[in-house]
Amino acid sequence: NMDPKDEFVNFLEEKPAYYKIIQSPLILQVLTFVSENAKPISDIYSGFSFMEVKDLDEVLDVLDKLRLIQKVKGTSKLIYYATEDAKILLEKYKKAKNYMVE
Repeated sequence: NMDPKDEFVNFLEEKPAYYKIIQSPLILQVLTFVSENAKPISDIYSGFSFMEVKDLDEVLDVLDKLRLIQKVKGTSKLIYYATEDAKILLEKYKKAKNYMVE
């Protein structure tokens, strides 16, 4: 029977590209923000206004390429939402982290 930490390690071994996400607090923060609910790009920019726009765009691009977020053209703006994969990743990460704290 695997504990949450082992489960997470196994999950990352299947999806090695996710290592980069976990190792960057900032990318993780952006992903967590978008996963709360679908966010228009303007909300993402204002939520991370301490970042350069081009750096933030780069983070969104990384997450998009890994299919952790997807963008939809709304009527007048770009809307980002987290995919099912992102929710699984964040959930497993949270469980593993909480387990290690106990």
